[in-house]
Amino acid sequence: MSQTTQEQKDIQEIKGDIQSIRQHLANIKLDKSIEEGYRLELNRKMDLIVNSLVDNDFNGKNGIISKVRNIEIMVLSHDLYWKVLITVILAGGVLAGAIKYLVKI
Repeated sequence: MSQTTQEQKDIQEIKGDIQSIRQHLANIKLDKSIEEGYRLELNRKMDLIVNSLVDNDFNGKNGIISKVRNIEIMVLSHDLYWKVLITVILAGGVLAGAIKYLVKI
């Protein structure tokens, strides 16, 4: 059997290092592709959220924000209707009471 020289030992060590570097680069490439997949999925989810919130062609110009605005306008107008109705009823009652009081006198 022949003795391995220092040069052959160095070559074997360098080959091992190169193999380790190649494996490390393959792991980095795999991690990068997985990370890119996560990023694409996150971007898709963000697009879905934005499309549901904002008026655009994808939701027929009827996003959640515009629905909330329309509901707020409707609630405010109904609140105004009730205030006007109660005011009219109270004013009618006061007027009827005043007329009744004046008729008694």
